[in-house]
Amino acid sequence: MRKISFLLLTVLSCTLYGQNDIKSALEYWEEGNIKETEDCIARILKTVPENDTIALLKAKTFFVQGKYRKAAKLSGNRTLLSKSREAVNLTIEAFLHLHDYKNAVKVAEIYNPGRAGYLTDLKNKPFKVIASKTYLIPFAEDSSHTSEIIPLTTMYLNGVKKQVMFDTGADYLILGENIANELGLKYAHQGIGEHATTQTKLWFTVIDRLSFDSGPAFFNVPVTIMGDGPDLIIWGTNILEPFLSTIDYPNRQFILTPRNSKLLCKRHLSMLLNDNPSLFTCGVIIDNR
Repeated sequence: MRKISFLLLTVLSCTLYGQNDIKSALEYWEEGNIKETEDCIARILKTVPENDTIALLKAKTFFVQGKYRKAAKLSGNRTLLSKSREAVNLTIEAFLHLHDYKNAVKVAEIYNPGRAGYLTDLKNKPFKVIASKTYLIPFAEDSSHTSEIIPLTTMYLNGVKKQVMFDTGADYLILGENIANELGLKYAHQGIGEHATTQTKLWFTVIDRLSFDSGPAFFNVPVTIMGDGPDLIIWGTNILEPFLSTIDYPNRQFILTPRNSKLLCKRHLSMLLNDNPSLFTCGVIIDNR
């Protein structure tokens, strides 16, 4: 009887320990502490079996580190997909980063049909870039833009000149609804998303061409349109995936080098050897896809 009681107490202690660690892991994730989140997950898996909460959280840590194939494998579990819309969207986004449009469409058709049409468009007209050298993209000057951290650039969207904010938390291109209408974009594939603390309508489409004055050209760029959103345009890190990218704040410019050129990337990296804290490199040097 004592032996049974001891075993029950041990199991109960391990369960409570695991639950406390799950709570800690979720708190670390909300705070943006990826390493601490991963450490908590490792401790949890020593005491309790992997569950849906841990699997999804682990997938999210893979995703934000650019380990898209590992993220898709974890979040793309059928049981998890059938229970969690977040897992569905994470899996789709991971496949998009991998340019695996076929599997992105397959997941959407089963678990999020509202996005299937848009993803089929991407499959038929995949995102591509034309780039042949290292490009210096200057920041745009605008007295009404006061942020020293979030740079503005000048872009051409289907030939229309616009000032666009760069945000490392954005994906490809995000537009307010009024801007999308001004550009004459056609959009029909609808969803719901989070903007700050409120839900907002989203539409998805593809813009034919995006370019800079003296930079690379992008074709078939995925666009997210925010209903009731501010009249702004944001471009994000997905656009920069083909590049080793540095934000050069002292010289107020982006430095973009095609990742498929080892020689150009070597020259680009040589500029960073002095470990200048004002240079922020956001390109992925090691391809984790």
